[in-house]
Amino acid sequence: MNDDGVPLPADVQVQVLHVVQEALSNVRKHAHATQVWVKVKQAPQWSVEVCDDGCGFAAEERAGDPTHVGLRIMHERADRVGATVTVTSTPGAGTRVVLTLPEPRRLAA
Repeated sequence: MNDDGVPLPADVQVQVLHVVQEALSNVRKHAHATQVWVKVKQAPQWSVEVCDDGCGFAAEERAGDPTHVGLRIMHERADRVGATVTVTSTPGAGTRVVLTLPEPRRLAA
């Protein structure tokens, strides 16, 4: 087996990249963070987590707010590949965005 690349279909890789870019862009634009962490896990299923120590926000109040385009875009891109995005945030305590991909056998289908 060759371990030179990421074993994800190309279309999934593109959507993952765009979700992570959007999460990082939101940190840059809104969080006033001093630190950002990106964590990638491959097992038991792929997930990418973007956390910051910024100002945070009341996530439950913004979930359905159409003015929060970045959050909507992340969810739409995740939906395209059967993934989920979970956003947790607390005012004054930062934000955590987790993109979780479906099980590998579902990605290959």
